[in-house]
Amino acid sequence: MTEGEMTERRSGNAVRAQRREDRRRIGSWLTAVAVVLTLLQLFALPLLLLPREPAWGWALLPLALLTTTFWSVIHEAVHRPIGITDR
Repeated sequence: MTEGEMTERRSGNAVRAQRREDRRRIGSWLTAVAVVLTLLQLFALPLLLLPREPAWGWALLPLALLTTTFWSVIHEAVHRPIGITDR
């Protein structure tokens, strides 16, 4: 094996490790955002804001409509998306 091939192999491993770390970081951020939005949807809006001003109920509409889609995106961020390779 030549020195160039060894360098390429080492740099390829570094790129793969960085991609894994990036996916992990994105998955963590998406999960944190989802948890905050869920807490807002389940507790803050109904218990704190809606009794004071019923118009806050409209804020629940986009949260309810996007919940399943958002968790699907989180699922894909946590797992390796199909078709993506570590080349």
